[in-house]
Amino acid sequence: MIVRVHGCGGASQKFGPFDVAAHDDLPPPTIDEPVEAGTQWITVASDHAGAQVALFRNGVYETSALSRGTQMATPMLAWSAAFSLGEALTANQALCTQVSDMSPAAKVVFPKPKAPLLLNPASGATGLPVSGIQFSWSDPGQNTMAEATNFFLDIKEDGGSIVLQGQTTGTSLTPSMMLDHDTKHVWGVTATNQGGSTKSLGRTFTTKDAPPPPPPQTAALAFLSQLFATYDLVNNLWPVPSGQ
Repeated sequence: MIVRVHGCGGASQKFGPFDVAAHDDLPPPTIDEPVEAGTQWITVASDHAGAQVALFRNGVYETSALSRGTQMATPMLAWSAAFSLGEALTANQALCTQVSDMSPAAKVVFPKPKAPLLLNPASGATGLPVSGIQFSWSDPGQNTMAEATNFFLDIKEDGGSIVLQGQTTGTSLTPSMMLDHDTKHVWGVTATNQGGSTKSLGRTFTTKDAPPPPPPQTAALAFLSQLFATYDLVNNLWPVPSGQ
């Protein structure tokens, strides 16, 4: 085979001859999994640039796109409707006169929750109390199939191990356990549902300094403390020393 390239000025250049080799069998493309219910997007990978990749939903043709070749996944949109739980998605590809077999079926699964968005305490907050902190977040998947059913709060010392954990079905939690004073902590929330779990990004906060120690006890204070410690509050009188 000879290839002749023509320029704008009318000149041309000949390349070749090239041997024409037989094309290997065309393999099917690969559908990236998991494919979650509620989305209209999937990604189909094909190593053959220029191949026409076709998507089938439950065996019925849906849409197609041109492959861009190795390491360039082909995004494909299911135009008619979002995918539903349990549907089977398959794909094949055609290049020249060859048509590949159908790919293995990718089953549409229940979507994992979205990563929680942390609200309070603010990132980098300082001077927080060692107990009674209200941790709050939002669920980006609320009122969708990706809505979380449980949230797990983790608090750890920065660079250390987890010091506090909690679980709730809501979007806030106020742990009763006390944290250490003057310590930098990292907190995060993991959302779960029947599709799996997704963890938020972490945020840091620092607890307030420890209170100063009590003043030293003077001799006078020690005497008064001992004196009032012997006062009879029930009968409102001082005890009579023995022998009197």
